[in-house]
Amino acid sequence: MTDAVQLLQQVAAKLQQEGKTPSLALFRARLAGRLPPQQLFAAYQHWRNNPVFADDASDLPEQTDMP
Repeated sequence: MTDAVQLLQQVAAKLQQEGKTPSLALFRARLAGRLPPQQLFAAYQHWRNNPVFADDASDLPEQTDMP
């Protein structure tokens, strides 16, 4: 499993903890600037076909609201 897919799994777990349903749009918003768009989309497709959620999303940096 690639680092990008693992990152998406962690973000998906965090989103679920927040009561949100993971989607490509939410992944894009959370991972802006961390993954190139092509890599994000490929990882998203892989994750969507194998939706395994990480047990612990505590190692993710806190999301700050953008103006």
